[in-house]
Amino acid sequence: MTRYLLSILFAALCVTGCSLDVKYSMYKPVDSGGWALSDTIEFNTDTLREGGCYGFTCGVRTRRAFPYRDLVMMVERTVYRDSLVVLHKLERVTCSIAAEDGSATGEGVALKLHETALRNFVVERGDSIVAKIYHQMAIETLPGVVDVGLTIERKR
Repeated sequence: MTRYLLSILFAALCVTGCSLDVKYSMYKPVDSGGWALSDTIEFNTDTLREGGCYGFTCGVRTRRAFPYRDLVMMVERTVYRDSLVVLHKLERVTCSIAAEDGSATGEGVALKLHETALRNFVVERGDSIVAKIYHQMAIETLPGVVDVGLTIERKR
């Protein structure tokens, strides 16, 4: 009976593990003095082995020192094919950091993770993607942002 239950558990783990198709996921730290307007965080993917529709998620980790309810960022994505630009998208993203009553949202205890989906697009096998993220807040140096990240997932 125990062997039977273990085999069912193993099969379930294999099925759920295969349904995730994350191709790239990375978080990069922001300067400890704050995220300056001139600081652009850049992400470079390797050559994609599969073409298809890809979904993008932009994430930020914040601490309590973040002074605003929302964080406005610009995400610039460029797709390269054989060193040539074949697609360029610039997207303005507003990430909710706190609720209307001022209470922190997001996942986590000391640091809060906030993720926002970006528009999907189709790429071909062999393409590579460069993404650049910078903030568009009215303050020169933004306190409270610890990391900025990007996740790219192939849609099925």
